Amino acid sequence: MNSQLNVLEEGSVNRNQGPRGQGGARDAEQFFEFQGTALDDQVRLAAYHLEKDAQLWYQHRKNQEHLVTWESMKVAATEDEDFFGDLCKFKQTSSVSDYQAQFERLLARAGTLKDKQEVECFISGLKEGIRADVRVQNP
Repeated sequence: MNSQLNVLEEGSVNRNQGPRGQGGARDAEQFFEFQGTALDDQVRLAAYHLEKDAQLWYQHRKNQEHLVTWESMKVAATEDEDFFGDLCKFKQTSSVSDYQAQFERLLARAGTLKDKQEVECFISGLKEGIRADVRVQNP
């Protein structure tokens, strides 16, 4: 089950479709901030757009009379995610600029890294020949 929370182009929240080049719950928060959405309305708005497993999760929590907060929705949306692990395992398969763009998207979700860690993760994912050329430059 992919429990990724995503904000679609229309501003709806969908937890089932996986990454769409968006920041998931972060995008939802940005949408809520931009729209001036009150905290009480954030859960209702997000819940309205849930589908499939996410909708079942929400209904189950609501039926069990558990308080569903925006924080609990964010945790549930990312509980199966290992953004740092994904970043460390990420490998270049196309151009360096495509790799860099995808790396930066993962980095934004992985949390704060020290500069040296960030550089090492980036270099280690480059194609072998490019990686060797970059290491010679001693970044």
